[in-house]
This record gives sequence, C-alpha cells and structure tokens, in this order.
Amino acid sequence: MLVPVLALLAVLSLFPFFYIIWMSLNIVSLINGISFDFASLANWTRMFTDEIVGAAWARAALYIVATVGLELVLGIAIALLVHELVWGKNLVLSLILLPMFMAPVIVGSSDASSRTHLTACTPTCCASSVSSRETCWGRQAPLCRP
Repeated sequence: MLVPVLALLAVLSLFPFFYIIWMSLNIVSLINGISFDFASLANWTRMFTDEIVGAAWARAALYIVATVGLELVLGIAIALLVHELVWGKNLVLSLILLPMFMAPVIVGSSDASSRTHLTACTPTCCASSVSSRETCWGRQAPLCRP
C-alpha cells in the first residue's frame, strides 16, 4: 500500500526537478506556446560570466546576510529582555508566541467547521448509535438505518 504512494510522490517531485534541468539546457520561448531550442551549457556559462547576473547574486547575498543578521540580533535581544523580566514574563512570552500558534489553530478550526456539514452516519458511528442517539465525532449522530 505504501509503494504506490511513494512512487507517485517520486514522480511528482522528480519530474519537475528534471524538467527544470532540461529547461536550463535550452532557450525557452513562451511566445505562441512553449518552444525549446537546445543551447547546451550556454545558459550556465552566461549565468557565471554575465555581470548583470553576478550583480544580482551579490545583491541577493547582501540581502540575505543583512536580514538574517538583523533577525538574529533582534531575536537574541528580545529573548534576553524577556528572560530578565521579573513580572509578566509569561504574559509577554505568550503575546510573542501568539502569532505563531494562530495560523495552525485557524486552519484546524476551519477544517473542523467544514466537517460539521458532513453526516455523522458512518458504519463506525452507526454501530454505536443504531438504537440511541449517542455522540459521534463530538455531536449527536443521526439514527442510522441498518
């Protein structure tokens, strides 16, 4: 049962990878559909020798170093300030962590609210609620007909 899923996952992840490699070896035109003109390693040579591409790589590296460095310094500073708090440490820590926990809670609650439209009359629920209206999935299950 696991092998077909792994095969599908391999196809869905490896096909785009090899397709991008194939595209990098071609000159791709998107005008009037996709057309490929084989360019061998010309695109890769251009990427490492073109001054504009080199300047873009330098800007990207500078941006990454600056943002990660700033986030690191600010994160450590905030952590040290919260650690030194005597009164309200738990409240401040909760307020800092609240945005991180909100997204999964919202996704989980929206998924639960979408399930309320489904009927709870499944074979598992029916087995326990044929003669009575016991709870199934946290709510009253309908009477199921055998």
